[in-house]
Amino acid sequence: MASPRVQRWAMLLSAYNYRMTYSPAREQIHCDALSRLPLPDKPQDVPTPAETVQLMEFVNSGPVSQKQIQIWTQADPVLSRVLELTRNGWTADAADNTSDLKPYINRQAELSIENGCVLWGSRVIIPPQGRHAMLCQLHEGHFGVARMKSFGRMHFWWPGFDQDVERMAAGCRSCQRWRNAAPPTPLHPWEWPRSPWQRLHVDYCGPVNGVMLLVIIDAHSKWMDVHMTRTSSAEVTIEKLRETFACHGVPETVVTDNARYFVCPEFKTFCKRNGVRHVTSPPYSPHSNGLVERAVQTLKQGLQRQSTGSLSTRLSRFLFRYRSMPHSVTQQSPAEMLLGRPMRTQLDLLREDARRSVMEAYQRKQKAQYDVRAQPRIFQTCRCRTTSTGGRWCQMSLRTPLLWTAPLTPSPENPETRLWAVRRRQRPAPSPLRSARTSDDIPRRRRRLRRRGSRLRPLLRRCRVVQRGRGVAQCDSGRGSLILWGRSVVT
Repeated sequence: MASPRVQRWAMLLSAYNYRMTYSPAREQIHCDALSRLPLPDKPQDVPTPAETVQLMEFVNSGPVSQKQIQIWTQADPVLSRVLELTRNGWTADAADNTSDLKPYINRQAELSIENGCVLWGSRVIIPPQGRHAMLCQLHEGHFGVARMKSFGRMHFWWPGFDQDVERMAAGCRSCQRWRNAAPPTPLHPWEWPRSPWQRLHVDYCGPVNGVMLLVIIDAHSKWMDVHMTRTSSAEVTIEKLRETFACHGVPETVVTDNARYFVCPEFKTFCKRNGVRHVTSPPYSPHSNGLVERAVQTLKQGLQRQSTGSLSTRLSRFLFRYRSMPHSVTQQSPAEMLLGRPMRTQLDLLREDARRSVMEAYQRKQKAQYDVRAQPRIFQTCRCRTTSTGGRWCQMSLRTPLLWTAPLTPSPENPETRLWAVRRRQRPAPSPLRSARTSDDIPRRRRRLRRRGSRLRPLLRRCRVVQRGRGVAQCDSGRGSLILWGRSVVT
């Protein structure tokens, strides 16, 4: 048998019609000169002619035949020994010769010989020279390991066949490129935070209507904050996080992905200065930051299902409902988990507040007990001035005593706390300043006080109490402040 090089030459020349003649080397001047003359520029890659590639594939693609297996079996030292022991019988000292015979010794009762080939049952034992070719034939369709094993076991076998099939499939680039995803690893959940606002998960959502949404969610209470931004830069992210920290405090840990605005030096410096531990999820593993990813999905669905209103209005409606409704994990609303109280909604109008009714009953009982010895106070003499005009104090004697009967603060029953002038017989009385007299009977001074009282009269009619203290009452009439000072004032 000729060498492989000579065979390739023969296959290459068989495509041409030629006539061979002998010519001495001294007469082949042109061939000798071209073979000895180097080129000035040597190419890096020399393309292989298409015909040569096709011929090579044709030479190497021949199937393995029974005759080749017979020749390889007789030439192999292990299989030739197995062939001899199978033909003449297995001896007791055969296992002590070499460890290569151990796979065959365990199957010696099932071995047989057919046309110079060793068989295990109905399967041909392939010598080492033909194993690679058989594996290539099995892997022509690029099927999986299980199909290759099941199909190969129907025809042939050799020691370590299963391992060779697995290595063949693992070494194929096409199979590795288009293989299925690896099975998921066991889940390692995040540890439950001990207190609210301890660990935050942050990510961007969008663009939504040309706006980016920065989503911040608390791992303990599930409280969600959403900020609308035009860009998703590090400066904007730091600014929005600073606003959130100013409202709820600085967390211990912030979890983000590996986006450029989260791993930049500015963001790392911001976290370091505030004492925040920054944790990033592994690349191409969004489920590691699954809390905020699920929050982004919930936010998108909530905004898309609302058909009316601007983006800001829809976002406010979504956050209001999300924070006030019980969460599926905690069975409590995020507002109650973070703020310690449920949010008041329109549905709270359907039932009466028990605490409020109890407090009102308690206050009524307290007032009844206190008013047993209490008496309303009436003052006859007072001093008045208007703060809007900067007037001076003037002392006046009221013909009709002034009775203070208004409560301290406005109530639903009496929304405007007013100062009433009541006569003793409970009849409509004229304005208390209409007949005001001074302490002396100087006519000039009386006229001046009357003019000043005429300016105070319309203010007193529309005044309501703004603030009162011991001996002083300040009233507001809409046009200015009216301050009353008397000897006996209700406190």
